[in-house]
Amino acid sequence: MKIAIHSLKTSWKGILLLNLVFIGLTAMVISIFPTIKESSGIQEYIHSLPESFLSIFGRSGLDITMLEGFLNMELYQWGWVLLLGVYFAFISSSLISKEIENKTIDMLLSNPVSRGRILLEKFLGLVPSIVLINITTPLVILGCAAYINETIDVTYLFYTHFASIPYLLAACALGLLFSVIFDEARRANTLAIGTIFGMYIIEALSLLSEKYSAIGKISLAHYYDPGKILIQHDVDIMGIVILFFITVVLLATAVIYFQRRDIAVV
Repeated sequence: MKIAIHSLKTSWKGILLLNLVFIGLTAMVISIFPTIKESSGIQEYIHSLPESFLSIFGRSGLDITMLEGFLNMELYQWGWVLLLGVYFAFISSSLISKEIENKTIDMLLSNPVSRGRILLEKFLGLVPSIVLINITTPLVILGCAAYINETIDVTYLFYTHFASIPYLLAACALGLLFSVIFDEARRANTLAIGTIFGMYIIEALSLLSEKYSAIGKISLAHYYDPGKILIQHDVDIMGIVILFFITVVLLATAVIYFQRRDIAVV
């Protein structure tokens, strides 16, 4: 676990900054909810929007008179599914490619462990940051909700965050695969970001019509819908299983490729 601990030590500032950003974002979103709730004009505007728009940006819930619905639209659907997915894919896509680009890969490979273990420990170094943000954010939500005299179902709030862990792990595994395929960190970063963003768009397109619904299954976002859990109280166990399976497949592919590839050490 030496490599995982080292990765964690070198990234703690980024982890802290990420948590502070989402704490601030969450507090800001909840602080404006009372105004939105009391504004009939905004509610009428939302209900006048096309059904396709509502499906894309709200997915399973867009009742902004409920705190859950407001959080679903203003925090989870874009902040959690898109931004955090992009962030963790971006970070993981630099784990190996940056070592190769900076000519430090020889020091990494000099450790008396296999390449597969190195890769897995690099991946494990990202897990604490995923767990931490899924602990701090719901606590902030509960505190802010109490402050504005609103209630939210604690059980399904934590289910929403628990279910996001396999989604973010899958995003990390995808980025890690790009990291071992490409020597240039910029190229790996670009492809990781583009893939997560592209999957988000594909999932959005799949909601426009029944005939496009099947294409959503190739998107990681298809298997994690925060609104479905938070508002409808429906936890997609199969989606969680599929995301864990995708993570394992991506990690296994990355390990096999990394073990077999030739790396020029200068």
